[in-house]
Amino acid sequence: MKNASAIGLRVVLILAGIVIIFTGVNTAFGGMLTLGWQGQTKFFEITDKHSYLVQDSHIRFLGGLWTGIGLFFIVASSNV
Repeated sequence: MKNASAIGLRVVLILAGIVIIFTGVNTAFGGMLTLGWQGQTKFFEITDKHSYLVQDSHIRFLGGLWTGIGLFFIVASSNV
């Protein structure tokens, strides 16, 4: 029989994982401008295209890592 605290922890891990995946996908596929899922995307102007592309690539990579962490949270909830 599962106790209430284990069930609560699983729910918290799954909900946190969903939020983390949501924000990670928004950044991983949208880059620095994001996909716009969390608000307005026009908050800066690109003046140096090369530097922007380098930084955008890094931001997309970190968004992918963040998405992976969210997936790990959900997988971790299966074996508390």
